[in-house]
Amino acid sequence: MRQGSKSLLGGNGAAGYLAISVAAATALMLAGGARCWGWGQGGETWETYTPITDPSITSPTVSNNGIGINGEVGFTCSTCTDQDKHTVGGQTSYPWDTVTYTWSATVGTFPYGNTGRSVTWKAPGSPGTCTVKVTVNDLDGHPPPGSGSDDDDLKEASLTMEVIRLEKIRLYFSHGSSSPDDAYPYKDNDQFRTRAVVWATCTSYLAYCDVGFDETLTWWKTGLEGPGSDNDEPPAPETFTGTVEDNWPDNWPVLTIEWKRLEHKCSSPSDHSRKYWYVVNGYLANSWGENNRTYSDAGVGLHRLRATVKMHAGTAWEQSKISTDLNGDGVSDGNEWCLRICPKDPTIYVEPDPPPDNSAQRQHYLEWMSTYLDEPYEWGGEGYGGEDSGADEESASYVGGEGSYDGYGMDCSGLVSCAAYRAGYNWSPWRLSCTGLVGVSTAVPTPWMDNLVPGDIINKVKHHVMSYRYTAGTAPNRTFYTIEATGDTVYRRVVQRTRTESYLNTACTEHTPPHYYQGRVLVKSE
Repeated sequence: MRQGSKSLLGGNGAAGYLAISVAAATALMLAGGARCWGWGQGGETWETYTPITDPSITSPTVSNNGIGINGEVGFTCSTCTDQDKHTVGGQTSYPWDTVTYTWSATVGTFPYGNTGRSVTWKAPGSPGTCTVKVTVNDLDGHPPPGSGSDDDDLKEASLTMEVIRLEKIRLYFSHGSSSPDDAYPYKDNDQFRTRAVVWATCTSYLAYCDVGFDETLTWWKTGLEGPGSDNDEPPAPETFTGTVEDNWPDNWPVLTIEWKRLEHKCSSPSDHSRKYWYVVNGYLANSWGENNRTYSDAGVGLHRLRATVKMHAGTAWEQSKISTDLNGDGVSDGNEWCLRICPKDPTIYVEPDPPPDNSAQRQHYLEWMSTYLDEPYEWGGEGYGGEDSGADEESASYVGGEGSYDGYGMDCSGLVSCAAYRAGYNWSPWRLSCTGLVGVSTAVPTPWMDNLVPGDIINKVKHHVMSYRYTAGTAPNRTFYTIEATGDTVYRRVVQRTRTESYLNTACTEHTPPHYYQGRVLVKSE
């Protein structure tokens, strides 16, 4: 039988048998399309059994694809598989091929590497959109001497990220009126609403307010601290102009907005060497604003509002802006441009009987004056101003210098000048000293203490001026109720106070001849 077999081999023995086997295997490969990379009994083939499964980016998703500039976020791809068919020696198996994940992005970086099912992507430093892509491939074992596998087509998945830059936050309030005389200051116990508006840029620069910003109302951004423009007039109320989006985009990172109430403090000196600082109190926690707010006390000191907005993703990254940052450097400007909400006191004017001819203007003047209550005193001051030079008296720095006004506080003649300006007395120049006020007023008829009318001033030239409200008691022990900016060590601010008849009769002997207080009637310039 071995001989017979030998005859079948055509006399060539094993060599002839090998030639036939090779020819047969080659024919099988050409006919069936199988790839054969190793040789043994019956041959070896690798084929695709199931292709690489389609990948998807499972985190983040289109529902949270917003990120702040320079922020970092983890990307995760779904688990992908690739199963091959392996035949050798007539035996078939279905092994799992190894797959790889490689990430790329149109902008931004992968600070910890770009391979693996999960990676970290860092957003660029400018706003816009970015496409992050993952490419899934298998191990290519062809041709030999590879490890052996079938080379499948690669698969890809991508997600468009929105990169956001916070620009600014500003605070506004509305009282339902478009007239500064009605809405600012407004009456004590009247209701108002506040709003925070946040500007941000992705593909465009837009303003947002998540609780609704009724653009048919007049929104005031009043109370700019510091001096007026070029010191030519007191800071004027301003209104919001523009368009506000009703909702912060749901797919962007969450914002938190914290409001603070600032109480202005000052140290004892009555000249420019005093210190200023704010005591910061809580106000609104994580809020875009409030409706139907009522202040039952007049005065600006308790109603300076400041807010900080933060856009963040846990501890991974954070952007922050503060409402008193005008130059965009991320911190409050020196002149604390906070939202100052100052109700006027409607009880401050006590109308006499009979009322004077200009009763309405006198009332307006005193009500405007009441909006400055609690404003720190500074010699030469003429506005609501007050810089924040520290967190408390110990850390605050001395500011200003003798003979110059630095945008801080209010003095006695500045208070009269500001209130008269707002009440429409139309003086030019509007800012006058105690001496200058003589030129825009007439003397109250003598005896002047008997003939004072609410809204008159009580002026001692080169010394002090106050505004008269009403009198209690009888001569010679009458008490005169006033509103004034005083720099004494007791008050050091704009206050309502009482003056005795004996005090008002006291001479100032620093001058020759001595100066005395005198009642004067303010005169409107046409």
